[in-house]
This record gives sequence, C-alpha cells and structure tokens, in this order.
Amino acid sequence: MSKILISVEGQTEEKFVKELLVPHFERLGIFITPKVLMTKRVRSGPNFKGGFPNYENIKREIQILLRDSSAKIVTTMYDFYGLPKEFPKEDSNKNLTSIQKVETLEQNFKAEFNDSRFFPYFALHEFEALLFSEPENIASVLNEKNKAKELEKVKNKFSTPEEINENPNTAPSKRIEKIFPAYQKPTHGILASKEIGLKKMMEECPHFCSWVNKLKES
Repeated sequence: MSKILISVEGQTEEKFVKELLVPHFERLGIFITPKVLMTKRVRSGPNFKGGFPNYENIKREIQILLRDSSAKIVTTMYDFYGLPKEFPKEDSNKNLTSIQKVETLEQNFKAEFNDSRFFPYFALHEFEALLFSEPENIASVLNEKNKAKELEKVKNKFSTPEEINENPNTAPSKRIEKIFPAYQKPTHGILASKEIGLKKMMEECPHFCSWVNKLKES
C-alpha cells in the first residue's frame, strides 16, 4: 500500500481525514495517516496539539514527517483563513481570484522544502466551506431544518462554497455560527461532513477536489 501523511490543523481535521478520507483511500490501496500539529512539545507530560503554532514550528513538523522515507506523499490540511503572518505570502495582486491566491501560497510553501514528495493543501477559505456543499445537512445535524434556506442563500451568492470569503465576520464558520449559535465544529462539522459525503464535496469544491485527486494519483 502507498503511504500518505497529512499534517492537519486540529482534531476536527484529524477526524475528517480518519472518517472520510481513510475509508475511501483504503479501497484504492492507499494508507493515510493524519498528524495533528503540535503547538508545544514538552519533555515530560503530553504535548499540546491543535491550532497553529508559529511558522518555524510548522516547518519543523513538516520536516519531521518528511524524514519518514516510507511515506510516498506528505501533504497538509490547513485553513487558508487565519494563517500565521510568517507564512510565505500569496501574490499581492488584488485582482487574483481566491483560488489563484491559495495556489500561489501553496507553491511558495512547497518551495520551502527540498522534497518532491511534499505538496501542501490549504482549504479555501476554511474547513466549514466544505459543509456548504450541501447546506441542508448542517441544519439537519443541528435539528433546525427550518433554517436550511438561510444557508442556501449564503451559498447561492458565490460560484462555489470555496469562494465564501475569509473576512473575520463573514468566513464560512462565522456565517454558520450566526444562524446556528449552538454549532460546534468538532461535533456538528464532522456529522455534517459524513452526511454530505466526499463525492458531493468534490463536486462542489474544485480546489478540494484537485487535492483529493492528487492523492489518488500517488
């Protein structure tokens, strides 16, 4: 079996990989293991996991994964929204589309490592964008189906869920929380993801689809 290591931002992304990607890829003979970013390593006691540490620590985590010579691919699943400022900047050209910006960032981040096995993926603009692939499932898992149309209105303003912008007040997660104050990413985010399914997310989110297909080609 081919082996892929995915550096993930937090526990929700770890669950997403384990519950949606792993079963799908196992059928293809590809073994995937998610690794949650360490925000702090300590000599005694458990390390701290989840969220973004500083940029140098992120690079160190990637380098550790690349030391595994049995891994055919090392990749990432980080949110484009809210990255540490030290990350290689995407092109400053304001006329670029969101997908052009994130692809430039991915290329610049890849260039930080001299290893052809590494290619990063940043979710546009964050994990919750994937949930807008089929908004009614968000409403369903929160037992408020009557609010599904409010999410559909948000989705219909954009060409794809990945275009839902990264403003602190209008990022996908903020839009969900505004309609559903009880929304909890680790619980409801994963439940909705499983209801939506990988196929639908790939149909609706081209950047995510491209990443999944690259993993398949490994």
